Amino acid sequence: MKARFFTKNSKGTQSVYVRVYHGKDFDSSASTGIVLPKNEFSNPYQKIKATSLLKNKDLINNRLLKLNEYLCECYNETMMFDNDFHKDWLKDRINTFFNRVKTDDNYKKYLTSWAEVFNETETFNKETGLPLSTGTIKKYKSALNCFISFEEHINKKFLLKNINQEFYKTFVDYCSNVQGYTRNTTGGYVKTLKSWLKEANKKGFCNVDFTEFKVITNLTNDVYLNEKEIDIIYNHNFKENERLANTRDLLIIGVYTGLRVSDFMSLNPKNIIDNNIEILTQKTKTTVIIPLHPRVEEILKRNKGEFPRTISDQKFNEYVKEVCKEVGINEKVEGGKMNSETKRKEYKVFEKHELISSHTCRRSFATNLYGKLDNLTIMGITGHKTEAEFLKYIKITPRQNADMLKAYWNRQKTNK
Repeated sequence: MKARFFTKNSKGTQSVYVRVYHGKDFDSSASTGIVLPKNEFSNPYQKIKATSLLKNKDLINNRLLKLNEYLCECYNETMMFDNDFHKDWLKDRINTFFNRVKTDDNYKKYLTSWAEVFNETETFNKETGLPLSTGTIKKYKSALNCFISFEEHINKKFLLKNINQEFYKTFVDYCSNVQGYTRNTTGGYVKTLKSWLKEANKKGFCNVDFTEFKVITNLTNDVYLNEKEIDIIYNHNFKENERLANTRDLLIIGVYTGLRVSDFMSLNPKNIIDNNIEILTQKTKTTVIIPLHPRVEEILKRNKGEFPRTISDQKFNEYVKEVCKEVGINEKVEGGKMNSETKRKEYKVFEKHELISSHTCRRSFATNLYGKLDNLTIMGITGHKTEAEFLKYIKITPRQNADMLKAYWNRQKTNK
């Protein structure tokens, strides 16, 4: 790919144009908007002549050099991302470079203006082609509100092209020290910011390097229920409390299916096919098939083939803590819990039953099977796309990893 500048004369002036071309595959020309007195520009040398007396010749020559580099980068990015070389591709890139944006095109210039357009128009997952989940849409809106508040706090509206490492550091400091957000919340906003910038780069609105924007997370561990604790919960007699008995059964189904709460709450007898649970998951719209665990079969048998009574996610999260408290899951652990007064998560040491929620089911399923089945099999149920993502999700301690390695070596020794 090459970019070459040339001029067109008009009544004593010459306008500088640029031609971007790559063999027969792409060839486009557009005005840079720079106008010079006639005979000041050298087409062979691609810059204003050395003999020129123009006071700003060095500035113009430098900008043209930078424009050349920028257009090369834009061409390569478009080739890699979507190959969308529309008729205004070159014109749009030139206007972005020189920061020429119409009033009604502020979304091509400002971060929050672009975020508003992104949130309104990006309604489908580009990988799956499926509509974005309600949770993802809510996450985008929350992030936009945060960045609007950030701009109001420092009394400055940010240009897309000026988003850099200094911006990132200032934003993270604002989230942590001004708003008091947790690392997870701040990291979530940074992750959304990177999505906005990735798409803005693809469209040629900016050329921002956001690779060093770290999506920070809390250092504390999310809890899971180990197999011994699950045994205690399953075998406990809740006959005097039907509400907790029903919640216990829902919890057991959750830890033995690995389904999200929205999915295991929606199960019915029609989902049982050939002694498997088959369900089209609500979030990813993918079908998963899970063999019925004997304890799930026993629950269905007790309920005459029916699944436990469905309750809301909020009530489940409330009742499941009662279930775990009653059976004595009160080990002191570090974790995060929402403070009802501040409406913020606080991280400290709690009794374990206080930290149990619907998501504990899915995490327990994955963690308890780790090392017993290959990771890809477990990921096929949980829906994790990469092994790195899966390993970050499960909660295996260094001690447990050491115990598994020791057991493996002992088996090798026995088999010799």
